[in-house]
Formats: sequence, C-alpha cells, structure tokens
Amino acid sequence: MKSIQGRDLIVIALALGSLFFAHFGIQSLGVSNWPKTQGQIRSCSVESASNANGEFNQNVQVMYSYNVDGRDYSNTEVAAALVTDKEVRKYEGKYQQGSTVEIRYDPKNPQTAQLASVSKNTYIFLVGAILLGIFAIGVLIVGKRSVRK
Repeated sequence: MKSIQGRDLIVIALALGSLFFAHFGIQSLGVSNWPKTQGQIRSCSVESASNANGEFNQNVQVMYSYNVDGRDYSNTEVAAALVTDKEVRKYEGKYQQGSTVEIRYDPKNPQTAQLASVSKNTYIFLVGAILLGIFAIGVLIVGKRSVRK
C-alpha cells in the first residue's frame, strides 16, 4: 500500500482550501442576486474568545433591523472575524448604532438576510478558489516530473 507523502498532503490541503473558497464564493453569488432593502444598525459589538493556543480572536457582531413587505425583521451576523484592534475601530465606525445600511434578503425567506457590504467579498472567494486550485495542480505536475527523474 502506498503511503501518503508530504506532497500529497499539500495537494489535499490546497484542494480542500479551493473547495472551501469555492463554496463560499458560490454562496455569495446567490446572495448578491437577492433583493436589497434599507436597514438600520441596532448594535455593533466585539466578542473576544481565546483559541486552543491561548490567543485571543475578535469577531465584530452587527445586529440590524429591516422591513420587507410591511414586516419587520432583525438579524445578527459576524461582519468580520479574527480582526485586529485597528480593524475593530473601522467596523465600529462603519456600523454605528442608528446608521442606515443596505441589506440583501432572501425573497423566499426574508428572515434570512445579509449586510450587502459583506456579500461584496464574492470575487475574493472565487479568485482564492481558482488560485488554490491552480497551485494544487502545479504541485501535482511538479511532483510527477520529479518522480520520473
């Protein structure tokens, strides 16, 4: 039975990363086609938690409300994860309580919504998926050539 080599693990990791980015990119493409409405920021808070290494991670949580067809909805989402103190201040400024923001909502289920500014990351995910996929293929090709020699 052939054992898994370091190169194989790299290819597997790159392929999984590519699938991860592709999944979120495709999901974001769907969200970018949802209808828009205006919403209002209810709160913006920072949650800190320590990971297994004892390092602290900060997530910016944004709570907002919006109206679709005469019904009021509210939602909370992580606007940014694993951010620095500088980035926290940026998001707190961007999502000040009472400010108006653009919301994209699922027309089939308006309770499902997303801040429109978050859905603009679609192309970052798709480009990341493509680049990781190309890199994985490159590692495979180089690996096969070195095995033949």
